[in-house]
Amino acid sequence: MLDVDLFTERTKFVTTPLDVAAEFPHPVTFSALAVSDADTPVTYTWFHDGRQLVSDDVNVHVDMSGNLTLLATDEAHLGEYKCLASNGISTVGATAKLYLPFDTGPLLNLLNTSRIIVLSI
Repeated sequence: MLDVDLFTERTKFVTTPLDVAAEFPHPVTFSALAVSDADTPVTYTWFHDGRQLVSDDVNVHVDMSGNLTLLATDEAHLGEYKCLASNGISTVGATAKLYLPFDTGPLLNLLNTSRIIVLSI
């Protein structure tokens, strides 16, 4: 039996991917960085809406440092992206979304940047 203290051999995220507003057909990069307490390297696996992604040299690029780049985005790329980082002993996950921004117009943009507090009516 392997006697490993999982707490001391854990993988943890230093940087988690952030949600991104899509601007078709511009590229998008989701960044993740994890470190390991073990002497083993961290490997990354990315998923889009539950389906594992692999580099295809056409539009999807997953690099060894944890970044996922979509070279030309379209509506098919919208949804949830999940990154799993593993050191072979422990695995952690983080998610982010690629979403369509809403065109709210100048008035709603002004309201979104202002804070209105009603103390009493």
